[in-house]
Amino acid sequence: MQLFQRRQRRPRAVVYSNLEGFMDQDRFERAIALRNSNCALAALQEFSAMQEESTDANDRAALILNEARCYADIGRVVDAERTLARARDLAPDDVEARFNLDVLAACVAAQGGDYEQAVCQFQTLLEDYIGILQTQEYRDFYEDIQQRKAVCLIHLHRYGEALRILKEASSSFITLKTEDEQEVHLNLGTCYAGLHEDRLAKADFLRAIEFGLKNSVEARACYNLGVASFLDGGFAQAKNQLEWILQTYPGQIPNVPRKDVYHQLSRTYHYLGEKDNAERYRRLAEGP
Repeated sequence: MQLFQRRQRRPRAVVYSNLEGFMDQDRFERAIALRNSNCALAALQEFSAMQEESTDANDRAALILNEARCYADIGRVVDAERTLARARDLAPDDVEARFNLDVLAACVAAQGGDYEQAVCQFQTLLEDYIGILQTQEYRDFYEDIQQRKAVCLIHLHRYGEALRILKEASSSFITLKTEDEQEVHLNLGTCYAGLHEDRLAKADFLRAIEFGLKNSVEARACYNLGVASFLDGGFAQAKNQLEWILQTYPGQIPNVPRKDVYHQLSRTYHYLGEKDNAERYRRLAEGP
């Protein structure tokens, strides 16, 4: 049974917020605003039109990268990869353009489920751009790249490697938002569970819950804690965690399919000797 499923995050890559040589900066900024307002299709049209008017290779690469970012935002991974190839063909000589290209390519590989390739690309970023990633200005990029690399390693069941990164994140990363800190503890718990360190796993799942953010990460941590408690023989605790999910989130939850909760509750009630509840949740789990 899968314990981990990461929430979707947009690529951190800036992909240029400014084009010094572009003739219509206001138009470019409006397109950026559309992209950041979840109006990706409208932004795509603007970025495509502006490409026809630009003659500078670096500016065109930046516009194409923003186009690729829009495709990534709406989950069109194949289109994002195709668009990134166009940007790479321009061979931009600006280091920021190349950096953004490489960051976005690694993020898209991870989004498409090519975790081996993504791990390699994230590691290459850490090596090829070590100079800028060690600066304060790019500290958030370093921390984001490391977190994304850790998530890919978890998907590959390389828990020990991911654990080393996540321990660094929990102890010394300085640009994390509260939601990111919560997710670090969820992922730490997942690594410990994968390494059969059950006590440590449950402790980090609890830490993720204690943020009290009432989001899908909290729901996933509750589910994982319920499963870990069940496997440890704590059936009453498992029941409480799983029932809490259903009470707190009456609708569908990203990363926590309701049929999985029903199935786990059915098993839990079975071991608690409550046959009627076990049968009720079994039917719910097998329903449409």
